[in-house]
Amino acid sequence: MNYINEHIHKTDLMYLIDHTSIQFSFVDRDYIYRVVNKAYVKNINKSLDQIIGKNVADLLGNEVFETITKPHLDRALMGETVEYEAWFEFPYPQRSYKLVRYIPAHNNNGEIIGVMVSSTDMTERKQLEEERAFYEKVMLNQSRMAQIGEMIAFIAHQWRGPLNTLSTYLLRLKMDQNPTSSNSEIFERCETIISSLSDNIEDLYNFYSLKDTKHIRRLNSIVNQAVSLLQHRINTENVVVKIDIPDECTLDLDRSHLLHIFIVFLENAIDALHQTSQLYKQITIEAKCNATEILIDIHDNGNGISSDIAHCIFDAGVTTKSDTSHGHGLYFAHKIITNYLAGSVEILPSEEGAWFRIKLPK
Repeated sequence: MNYINEHIHKTDLMYLIDHTSIQFSFVDRDYIYRVVNKAYVKNINKSLDQIIGKNVADLLGNEVFETITKPHLDRALMGETVEYEAWFEFPYPQRSYKLVRYIPAHNNNGEIIGVMVSSTDMTERKQLEEERAFYEKVMLNQSRMAQIGEMIAFIAHQWRGPLNTLSTYLLRLKMDQNPTSSNSEIFERCETIISSLSDNIEDLYNFYSLKDTKHIRRLNSIVNQAVSLLQHRINTENVVVKIDIPDECTLDLDRSHLLHIFIVFLENAIDALHQTSQLYKQITIEAKCNATEILIDIHDNGNGISSDIAHCIFDAGVTTKSDTSHGHGLYFAHKIITNYLAGSVEILPSEEGAWFRIKLPK
């Protein structure tokens, strides 16, 4: 240290600290900011006068201070060097991943007079790591999807014949019955069930098929197909799905991508409605189109998305659920919309529930 002091004046040392991207701050034993560098000032989005001499709790908020910051500072004030990595939602303008170190600072008598805190932004590296891991998982799932697609194709092939035969037998029985018979309602129900089974088999086969290419198709047909695939969950949760999409809303995009998108948003809405105390649960899907693009609104009347999560809802790993295995559906849907379909998606402010808006080129 003496060697360094001989060659670097304190002013020069502070200049170096001020011009590094690492965020430095010095907090005394009373949790008061005494020194911060420019990177810290910029990151916390406050002026220097608003930081120096102020209590950490005043800047970060009492909840964050008591639950996150203070425990680490107290360990450092006891002489321990603390280091950890984590995602931070506060108080920064956007979600970030940081490597944070708390290092005890001593005076000439060896007494601890405060804590030097350094924070290195590692958001880009962490996002790349998570994205790489996620795409590895996606590739594995795609392989499984291909196998499932083959199984579905085989099942569809095997079931089409028997279903057609059942339909024929049912028709014969119906013709043999008295038209005024009380059994007519039962026959109608059986026909509905057989028709629904046939449609579901076709939907599953089409969804898992890898042979699809771009074609002009009606948006309402794709949305109805997504609803059909999730009909069991929709019925179980007693959710009403309202669809208002004009027939003229057509687009030339890959059907499997579009199906995946709507299934993701529908599943998220159903999950949200599962957590609500609402007696009447509703998901609304509306669309408007012009010569160049289609505007799609997906809205539910659940509990909505809090503002601290809304700004990063499309990031990998972000979820409103307690289960940490979630958090990639909206991320991947966002990737498909922006990277593959040349569209955009955003979350809109809403007094009730979550409201997403998707824009797709025709």
